[in-house]
Amino acid sequence: MVVNKYTLEWGRPSVNYFSEKMLDWMSTNIQEKCANTQMVYERNRMLSKDTSAATDELSGLQDFELLKGRERVVMMEDVLENSISSNISFNEANMRAMAKHSCFASVQGGLMAFVAQFGGKHIVWHRAGKETDAFYRRLERMGKGKIFVVRGTKSDNGEEKFKEVFEREFLSDGCRSCQF
Repeated sequence: MVVNKYTLEWGRPSVNYFSEKMLDWMSTNIQEKCANTQMVYERNRMLSKDTSAATDELSGLQDFELLKGRERVVMMEDVLENSISSNISFNEANMRAMAKHSCFASVQGGLMAFVAQFGGKHIVWHRAGKETDAFYRRLERMGKGKIFVVRGTKSDNGEEKFKEVFEREFLSDGCRSCQF
């Protein structure tokens, strides 16, 4: 499961997010190296057409357009839409999907902390934010999972290190470590 965000952070444009380039890399590598694995993609976004609704969401990221229709990529919005018809709330559908996964790639932020409560392996791309290593260790204990934090620096945003950890932890052995 890949959990993304694209919102204002600390009053500035988004820093902690997966770009289209990174999402393309992840989905392509999962498809090529993990024959029996699908990628569930989640990014909360404003679904309402009411433009007066308050949101910190930014426009411009073409992630949904990139991933929609890709082989073995499931959009969490589609899961939610199918679940709503069976009278399951947004939150329950989200939690059910998370409970069915054991490998998560996410970015720094509140949704990542929530996802960590479902255990499994987590790779967190942390480019900015005040979360310390001790914070992530507490999340590991609470969710009884393993969290790999990849931090960016001013000279290197951590992209290559993230890919290295992703390949090692998720893609090796045909994604057997992620099979539920």
